[in-house]
Amino acid sequence: MRKRFAFLVLAALLASCVCAALANAGTYTFPDGTHVGAPDSVVHAPIGVHPPSATAVVGSGIVLSATPDSLTGLEVTSGATAGFVLVFDSATVPADGTVAPALCHQMLASTSWEMPIDPLQPPFFHLGVSVVYSSTGCFTKTASATAFISGQVSP
Repeated sequence: MRKRFAFLVLAALLASCVCAALANAGTYTFPDGTHVGAPDSVVHAPIGVHPPSATAVVGSGIVLSATPDSLTGLEVTSGATAGFVLVFDSATVPADGTVAPALCHQMLASTSWEMPIDPLQPPFFHLGVSVVYSSTGCFTKTASATAFISGQVSP
């Protein structure tokens, strides 16, 4: 009985503290753009964020944006081939051969990787954002259609 009473008292105190904190704090915006504590308790969608783009099946590349944008999310899952994720400041996927990517990340076969992005300072690309999965390295693109690529951009 004592334990239950102590639990109920603790739960009531915690609830009152949370309510008081929300009432006193006004609103709080999470990195994904949702809000809590708004007077009307409305959850807002992020402003200016495009819906995610992804390869429909395993592929070797995707154009996330053909206009100037910031890269706000990138996830890649490799198949049976180890390779490199190459991110380009380009409105098109470059042809195979010598390339100069803005970002490069090596991946093992059958693994997943999510690019860590600072939500306050996402990387900005002036021409567009294209992502490629290559089997040969950071500066030589050899398309390897063995990856699932998903990404998100915002202006």
